[in-house]
Amino acid sequence: MNIKGYASTNDLDRARHVVAANAFRASIAAKGLSGPKGIRLLHQHRSELVIGRILKLEQRAKGLWIEAEVDEDIAHGREVAAMIRAAGGLSYSVGFFVRDADIEEDASGGNTC
Repeated sequence: MNIKGYASTNDLDRARHVVAANAFRASIAAKGLSGPKGIRLLHQHRSELVIGRILKLEQRAKGLWIEAEVDEDIAHGREVAAMIRAAGGLSYSVGFFVRDADIEEDASGGNTC
């Protein structure tokens, strides 16, 4: 199963994060998409649940674009592909570590990064 779409955008996300444009560019260049330190296609951020491979991962003006293949020869990949079909699509979640952030107060008086 091939999937593609924006894995992260510059808009406010469900966790109330706004990821800066180009935030992933250096990591993609440093890690790449293959080899032991390459960026992996995981289910639920679990490193033991590789479900396929990333074919393209690039920073675009709107955010982080991904094209990937869920490997249905892997048992868990087959289950995830079935869940994607049943749901009519999927939402992405990007794992990251914050190296630098600006804290701002939002309209409700809470803090956002």
